[in-house]
Amino acid sequence: MLYPLYVWKDANSAYGAAFPDLPGVNTAAADPHDLNKAAQEAVEAMYEGEADIPAASAIDRWTSDPDYADGFWMLVEIDLSKVNIKPVRLNIYPAGKPAAGDRPVRQIPPPHTLGVPGAGGHEGDGGIAR
Repeated sequence: MLYPLYVWKDANSAYGAAFPDLPGVNTAAADPHDLNKAAQEAVEAMYEGEADIPAASAIDRWTSDPDYADGFWMLVEIDLSKVNIKPVRLNIYPAGKPAAGDRPVRQIPPPHTLGVPGAGGHEGDGGIAR
């Protein structure tokens, strides 16, 4: 989705940028060509896991606003599919039902404890739990 991005440059500074449609989302870059990537990252950070992200408005809505008089405008493509990604828990089970003789899998100690007496396994068995 194309969002209007207001860009300004103060003396001895990077290019600053803000999304009027996304309050609180600001970014900066030394080169204006890098603002697209920086803008995407800023939106992802601000709206991580959010389901409701404000829609983009027409750039004409903002160009006459006196708060945005001393800079220039860019239309930046924001990939919203990367923004509202939530971690999903996935359990994978073998097909079919467990057989009557199947036993639950026992926990194997972390690799750094293997072979270390008293560190998760049984002495003399190489540290492997049985």
